[in-house]
This record gives sequence, C-alpha cells and structure tokens, in this order.
Amino acid sequence: MKKETFQDKLIKRFYGITGPLDEFRKKEAFRLGNTCFIPLFWGILFVTLLAVALAKRYPEFVAFGYPIFILFATLGLVHFLAYQLSRKQLDNLDMEELTAKEQKKLKGSSIKFALYFTTFMHLWNVLFDSWMEGTSFFDQLVDPRKFLAAAISGILIGIALEIMLRKRIKKAELLTVSSAISKEEPRWIQNMIRHFYGIRGPLDEYRRSQADAIGGQAFIYFFYFLLLGNAVAYFLAIRYPVAVATYYPTVVGLFSFILLGVVNMQTLHADLPQYDIDELSPEERQGRTLNPLIWGLGVTLLSTVFAGLADLFNLNLPLLASIIHIKSLLFGSMMGLFASIALSAFAYLQKLEADTTKKK
Repeated sequence: MKKETFQDKLIKRFYGITGPLDEFRKKEAFRLGNTCFIPLFWGILFVTLLAVALAKRYPEFVAFGYPIFILFATLGLVHFLAYQLSRKQLDNLDMEELTAKEQKKLKGSSIKFALYFTTFMHLWNVLFDSWMEGTSFFDQLVDPRKFLAAAISGILIGIALEIMLRKRIKKAELLTVSSAISKEEPRWIQNMIRHFYGIRGPLDEYRRSQADAIGGQAFIYFFYFLLLGNAVAYFLAIRYPVAVATYYPTVVGLFSFILLGVVNMQTLHADLPQYDIDELSPEERQGRTLNPLIWGLGVTLLSTVFAGLADLFNLNLPLLASIIHIKSLLFGSMMGLFASIALSAFAYLQKLEADTTKKK
C-alpha cells in the first residue's frame, strides 16, 4: 500500500475526506476548492486595496473591520464547501475502506478533539484576557471559571463532532453508489476559470483537472494563512490598532501576490496557456491578443487614480490635485511599466514555446 504524503494528509484533513484519497475524490475536492479560491482571492485583493487606502484616515475601523470581513468571507466559503462536499458524498465515512490504524484512531476521536479544543480555548482565553486587562497570566490560568467555560465549549464541540461522525457513517451505509457525478456547471464558472488561468480554446478534461489541482491546493494555503493572520491581527489590534491597520493589509497583499506568482508558474509549467489555433472558436480567433502598450497605459491610469485616492486624506488636496501629484504619477508610471514588461515577456515566452512545438 502506498504511503500517504504530507500533501495527501493535508488535502484529506482540509476537505474532510476519510479513507483512501482516490483519484475521483481528489479531483472533485480540487474542483470545489478551485471554485472557492478564485472569488476569494479577487475579493480579498480588492478589499485589501481599499483597506490600504483608508488605513491612515480610519485606522481603528480598518484594524477591526478588515479582519472581520476576511473572517466572514472565509467562513461563508467554508460552509459552502462543506455543503457541496456533503452533497457530492465526498465526506462519507465508510468503515470498510479504513485501515486498522485509521479505525483505531476513529474510536474516541470526538473525545480527543474535545480535550484538545478545551485546552486550546482555555489557553487562548487566558492569554487574550491577560493581554487586554494587563493581569497576571498564571492568575488567569488557574481561574476555575475560565476553565469551566472552556470545558463546556469542548463538551459541546465533542457532542457535535460525534453526531456528525455517526451521520457520515450512516450516510455511507445507505448510499452505496455515489451520486457525485460532475453535473453541468454554470457557464460563468467555466469562463471564470479560463480567464483566471489564461486558458484559450476548449476547457477540456486535462486543462480543467490541472487548473483545479492548482487552485484547490492554493485555496488550502490561502485559507490557513488568512485564519492565522486574523487571529494575530485581532490579538494585536486591541493595543496597536494603527500598526495593524498599516501592516496587516500590506502583509495580506504581499502574500496574495506571492501566491499569484506561484499559481502562474504552475500554470505555465502545466502548459495551460498553450493552445492550438484549430481549437479556437471563430469568436476567439477574431479576438485580439494582449497589447503590452495598451495594457500598460491602462494599468498606469488605474494605478495613478488609486494612488491619488489613497493619498487623498494625507495630502489634504482636492481629488484632481491629489491624482496628478508627483507621487501618484510616479507610482502609476512604475506600475504601468512593470505591467508592460511582464506582458511582453509572457508573450515572448509563448512565442518561443510555439516555435519549439512547430519544429518538433
């Protein structure tokens, strides 16, 4: 039997898959994760730009409102993902598929998780209260009221987990044949995936599976980063709201751009942007290719306007004067130049690969 890698274990834990991670389950889980990742990425990026623009004028609003938005956005997508996984029966718990080691771990898992949750909640509450109130950590640690509150939360979580496990086992016994066949999905989802990964031509099985694998794995790391970042931001915003409003959106934006770069590298490695001219529809053949100069001018204009809006509260100037300020013009020009160079390099790499393919 093939030993599970760390990546496989991470995928199973995140998507709630129990038993062997076969090709069908992985494919369907990645498909759902990719559908969640793209809107989450662009939504977080847009709100991050807005938070950066408002951080200096409204630091407390950004320090608390920005993490709250991220929290509700991620929780909403997680609930949607859980519903879809249940609908597609990917979270079914078939005892016959589990190894002896997995069956042993499953016994009493709700009790173990309740103990872990109780310990974590008690330490978190003690640390948070001592940080806010400036009291002794050890005095808060031995407070029986705080431990009782954490214990009650752990018991409720353990009961809920036990009910969920029994429901998944019963569901697996009743539904022996999976109905998780991929149905016809809305056209806008396919177009969203094609535009995000730069796919031209038909969205065939290979391109879709590769795009889903890239986005499904990126969604895991993006979600955990936002979860950890929000916990730290809430913890620090109590005493340092200005610092949180200034640096936290910047950190999220930086991580988003790094993640986007990794996704683009994986997309190029999987040859997703490559296409055959015969595969294109008549509308796609008539479509224009990306002009680096036009796109560079567009990025320059948008970046200049954004920089002017971001500095509007700092310069105390009218909107038009803030937009045509030297700082805004310099920032917009640099962003436009960078976009033009990046598109030119991308087009050149595509041309080289196309010429190499023709020679072969």
